[in-house]
Amino acid sequence: MALIKGSPKFVRYITPKSLKRTIKRHKSAGNVTQTAGTTGFDLDSIPLNDCLKSATLRGSAPPESSYQCPYRVVSAIDFGTTYSGYAYAFRERPDDIHLMRRTDSNEPGFGYHKVPCILLLDENGVFDSFGNEARERYHDMDEETARRCYYFEKFKLALHFTEDLHRNLEVRAASGRSMLAATVFAHAMRYFGKCCLQELQEQTTSPAVTVEDIQWVITVPAIWRQSAKQFMRHAALQAGLISADNPSQLIIALEPEAASIYCRTLKYFDCVNDQSPDIPSPLLEARRLTPENTRYSSFSGLYSSPPCSPLNSSGNSSQSSVFSSWSPPPTTKRYLGPRSHSVSSIDRRKKVACIQCGTRYMVADCGGGTIDLTVHQLEDGGWLKELYRASGGPWGSTGIDQQFELLIGDIFGRDFMMHYKSRCPVGWMELMCGFEAKKKSANTTKCVPVNISLPFSFIDQFKKFTRKSVEQAIQAHNCSDISWSSQGMLRLHTHALLSLFNPPITTIIQDIIAILQKPELIGIKYLFIVGGFAESQVLQERIHKALLSEITIPPRLIVPQETSLTTLKGAVMFGLQPTIVRVRRSAMTYGVGILNKFVPGKHPEDKKVYKGGEAWCSDIFDTYVFADQPITHGDTVTRSYTPAQSNLQETVITICASEKEFVQYVTDVGVKKVAELKLQMPGSTRGKPRELQLTMMFGNTEITVQAVDRSSGQIAHAFVDFLQR
Repeated sequence: MALIKGSPKFVRYITPKSLKRTIKRHKSAGNVTQTAGTTGFDLDSIPLNDCLKSATLRGSAPPESSYQCPYRVVSAIDFGTTYSGYAYAFRERPDDIHLMRRTDSNEPGFGYHKVPCILLLDENGVFDSFGNEARERYHDMDEETARRCYYFEKFKLALHFTEDLHRNLEVRAASGRSMLAATVFAHAMRYFGKCCLQELQEQTTSPAVTVEDIQWVITVPAIWRQSAKQFMRHAALQAGLISADNPSQLIIALEPEAASIYCRTLKYFDCVNDQSPDIPSPLLEARRLTPENTRYSSFSGLYSSPPCSPLNSSGNSSQSSVFSSWSPPPTTKRYLGPRSHSVSSIDRRKKVACIQCGTRYMVADCGGGTIDLTVHQLEDGGWLKELYRASGGPWGSTGIDQQFELLIGDIFGRDFMMHYKSRCPVGWMELMCGFEAKKKSANTTKCVPVNISLPFSFIDQFKKFTRKSVEQAIQAHNCSDISWSSQGMLRLHTHALLSLFNPPITTIIQDIIAILQKPELIGIKYLFIVGGFAESQVLQERIHKALLSEITIPPRLIVPQETSLTTLKGAVMFGLQPTIVRVRRSAMTYGVGILNKFVPGKHPEDKKVYKGGEAWCSDIFDTYVFADQPITHGDTVTRSYTPAQSNLQETVITICASEKEFVQYVTDVGVKKVAELKLQMPGSTRGKPRELQLTMMFGNTEITVQAVDRSSGQIAHAFVDFLQR
């Protein structure tokens, strides 16, 4: 296949007649290269000026500011590791976002708008229940029945940790039985789809909302590979949310990006509560109306330096001794009650926005499974520009659960823990639920030990397995911070409990500080922490201290109200205006392997191959986009391919990727084959040269491709498959 390259900003389209003349002229000069694994040539070294007379220049189209959602409703599903939920908004009322109505058991801390991401299927794989209902039904089962059923929780992590993701991936249930991951995800998506559609139909009159009226949005971590994003689309298709004929009905939203979209609209009024026992109400008023003085804001507390003067009714500054003597509270207390606006001089219509045009800020989406970090700048018109490619890792709150598992494994033995998990899955679920409640209430200022109840099955199985009591095992562990209480519970003192937070939080802080210290990112004014894990007082306190000690001019740390719902609301806003992020950064360097004319002294001898009696260098990496390269929404990369045989009907090109910015060969360390580009070429050219114009779009949340047969004007079927095995 012949390949014509243009400049990064413009696409040069070469006519077939001009292309044929160019090939003939430069092939004899040895300038034409051949694409690896194909039967064609790459015209990489042909002087572009030779083609400019018949070439046209086309830049990418800018995103449309007047985008109109083609669907009646936008519904977003925030598919989390530990908790999930949905929200929706009607196209005619985009500011009125409706949150999921929970009908199952109440659970504090999530505003009753999310449910645990737990799926229960019967022994035949038929859907039984989801959320708290699934947990309770599984808890009430006897052990024999439970071992026959499929109980899945935290299954989203399988897509992150599986290196070579494919459609036949399986996930393991609590009982040890396995099932196709696509089926598990489809069951969960179908549950939310049915609940949302039912709620929409109850709220609307004629005409009733149907599934064809809904623009679906599903959130995924920004650090996920393209294969994981495509897997979610595959599961949504299996769930019936979308059809193969209309894939655009589903939009994949990146979690920190969605949170950023919502955070950019926040006012200081949305980040603090009025009723705070730690801050005098006049000072709170001043903090809210003068964001320049705010250093740390959360549910009911505010850290600030230096103190500022309050504003009187006329808007002027006035001094008072209370401000000079006031000092920041040692902790941030969560306030979950209703907001009663005690300061009468506050006019809600004059709320001050946190983010002004030109402001740089970071968003840390701290969820149950992963942590996503992104840096944005607010542009004119409310558009967002990504300043640094998304980063993060699997350092969510489930990392604390893993530390707890390691702890009890050290106390009671790893062999017994494996035996207990497989023998008593219900008891194991009950034990982890008890720890989850204690984890949420952890506080750096509370020195009161916590008691964790061990299920009866745990105590009984341990005695049968080891011939010892759990009390003897705890005493043998010989740790002063861990004991057996008089109530018959495992007692963790404050130091032991907080030590479980150290590994994930330390890694989170290291990544945040590393980004803030980059020279090109100087001037970040705010750090928003969102997600369920962001509600942890331990995490808030540790990040706050790290910013003050590690960063010369630290950004202001802000925790929005209902922080666990920030991504969900932002995903709805993204579905209504998917062009709102104008510039993104490529997560990886993408390209294909090609052959080029071998140059002695430049190319290694071990890559020399002979074709047609000539020496070629194999495995050269032809870059499409570079890692961390800014890409405007709508930008495309176009290549023109001419098959050496005009009667070819189908071809496959392997796409490679690397986290490194510059790659020379596809065999370099870190380069992996990530996808197959499949091209089906329509019709026949009756022996005439065929030119395929391939356009790849990297500026969206997913990589897409379009192809046109320039010889006939027909559209060629092109598909990038990231799930090939």
